[in-house]
Amino acid sequence: MSGLEKMLNPRTTAVVGVSTKNPFFPGNVILRKLRFESDLPTFAINPKGGMVEGQKVYKSILETPDGIDLAVISVPSKYVPGIIEQCGSKKIPSVIVYLEVSVK
Repeated sequence: MSGLEKMLNPRTTAVVGVSTKNPFFPGNVILRKLRFESDLPTFAINPKGGMVEGQKVYKSILETPDGIDLAVISVPSKYVPGIIEQCGSKKIPSVIVYLEVSVK
């Protein structure tokens, strides 16, 4: 499978930027969509760890099992470069970055 195929049809995903306190956080919405609409194995990531919706939350992408096809990153922009580096270390071939922009 090529990197593009893995992005469009991933077998395993990770969502970086979930909240254990706010179910409406963008990362949580993305996690639910992936888990319930596609039934894909999906890993949740937050530096504090914990649990979200009955699922273990990993503290880092580096702690997740190998073989993730797609990482969806939903964190403040200053953290994105470091997370992209971690994805490279884990050999995750595809990344989608979701940045929420506030318009005032």
